[in-house]
Amino acid sequence: MNRDEFARAVMEWRIDPLAFAIDEIDDECYVLIASGDGWDVFYSERGLKTDRRHFTTESTALDDLLQRLRGDASARPAGAND
Repeated sequence: MNRDEFARAVMEWRIDPLAFAIDEIDDECYVLIASGDGWDVFYSERGLKTDRRHFTTESTALDDLLQRLRGDASARPAGAND
């Protein structure tokens, strides 16, 4: 998955754009950020990085981020693509 495909999937699944951040660390959202030799995906809350996973490609990191967002009901309005 590339960033354009991710953006289309986010729109299709009606994911709240405040539920995630790419290339920056925001608070109380899922984050995808470049890290050394790859990409990290985690949930950021009050300075903590929860359930951090490292990927060697941006594509697999985007796949993981989308899966997390789809699995988190708070990232989508009630009834969105259930």
